[in-house]
Amino acid sequence: MEIVFYEDKHLEQIVEFIKKVWDKNYSKEKFLKERHHNLTHNPYGEQGGLPITLAIEDNQIVGHLARIPCGFWLNGNEILGYWLAGIHVLPEFRGKGLGKNLPRKIIENVSIVTGFFVVEASLKIWQHLGWTVVGKIPEYLKFIRPSNFILKVDFAGLAIVPNWIKKLFKFSGKIGRVIIAVPFSLVIKVINLINEVNIKEQGTESVRIVEEFDERLDQLWEKNKLFIKNCQVRKSDYLNWMFKTEYGWKKFVYEIDSEVLGYAVVTTKSFEKGERLANIQVTSIIDLFWDFQNVNVLRILLARIEQYALDQNSEVLICSINNQDAQNILKKHTFMKIPSSVFFAYYSAFDEIRKNISVDLNDWFLTRGDADAAGSLVPKIKKDSLG
Repeated sequence: MEIVFYEDKHLEQIVEFIKKVWDKNYSKEKFLKERHHNLTHNPYGEQGGLPITLAIEDNQIVGHLARIPCGFWLNGNEILGYWLAGIHVLPEFRGKGLGKNLPRKIIENVSIVTGFFVVEASLKIWQHLGWTVVGKIPEYLKFIRPSNFILKVDFAGLAIVPNWIKKLFKFSGKIGRVIIAVPFSLVIKVINLINEVNIKEQGTESVRIVEEFDERLDQLWEKNKLFIKNCQVRKSDYLNWMFKTEYGWKKFVYEIDSEVLGYAVVTTKSFEKGERLANIQVTSIIDLFWDFQNVNVLRILLARIEQYALDQNSEVLICSINNQDAQNILKKHTFMKIPSSVFFAYYSAFDEIRKNISVDLNDWFLTRGDADAAGSLVPKIKKDSLG
């Protein structure tokens, strides 16, 4: 079995692999179009390329792992780096060491590559290869329509719910849900009143949804990067490539007198049977950034997004972010901290870069938007076009 980087000679093989795994109607033309688009529209694409590691046996691809170029801000220095896209191995070839060999190849001579992992057991493989596991991204949830949530949610699929509660709801059936839904909703409303949460507060009219971010967002980044030790660079051209509007992402900007003071990337998705939040509509804050010297900006952004979640008939609003100011505001807006499920880790092959990378989670500004860590929260593609 060969472990190699993708070259044009592998075109037919990779298309057949994608047909097996993701899209049975895939074609050479679509692959070439997507690859060209990502190389030219991702501002880091020309310099960083799109390295893909392939496992090949008997002239067919049986495993696939890619890294995506982006920018990193590390203690005052901006450098080219990568985030790791998901690994996939054909079922019949699992357990043959590809879980180690594909990652080993993809990190050869790399400046920095980061990854998000939801399976704790797989972290041992990455740690064995020299990766540093920094910690988990804090996750928060707010009930938007609490009574609807109780009436609709599949408690069996929620790991955070104790087994005795699952058994209680299974035993009591629909009648039990109705009995509990009313007082639960009242409790949430009282908590909101105590915390003086008002989603129609002054300022939300300055937050709007846009098709594309513009250079004003770059000015926001330049002004606030000085308050951050380690994070992924947030500039408009990269974010527009990463969160394509035609794919269903919603881009919010908070602007005063033509200056952008904050932004958010949001998605809404209904979960199907068998998924963690089955039967529930969820609005998710995937990425969030603001003027760090004005936390009121963050408060107003959250209030406007909650209005949007209500308009989308969502039952809950969730946000994953590693930043103390954001976590404090989320709590004041009656978001509940829930068990974290996403580990963050990094790897660098160079000592001079490693010395600028912190192993302390508190030194990292992180959201799910820093990779494909949105996972099951990614919206469904609305158009089969890259523009």
